Amino acid sequence: MFGIGFGELILVLAAALIFIGPDRLPAMAKTLARALNEFKKAGDEMKTAITSSLPGMEERQKSYAAKGSPVVKAAPAANDAGAGDAQENAPDKGPEGGASTGA
Repeated sequence: MFGIGFGELILVLAAALIFIGPDRLPAMAKTLARALNEFKKAGDEMKTAITSSLPGMEERQKSYAAKGSPVVKAAPAANDAGAGDAQENAPDKGPEGGASTGA
């Protein structure tokens, strides 16, 4: 489960028994199990909330796009932007390295 082998698990449990003690170990294990269960529930709730909101977002984007709203304009793709764009927007340089006069 966590990349821990059987022998390593026995070693961790033995160390916990020594350091925590036999009287407090069951209570600590129960508390740890409850905490892990709560984290799992929170993760499942977040996953459900995200997946349930996605279909509504697609419908809103389509309605904004149909209205011509500037909110939905797509950002340029990563391969569209780059060094080529910088060269296209830079002023033309003549043979001496200065700006050309256009003549």
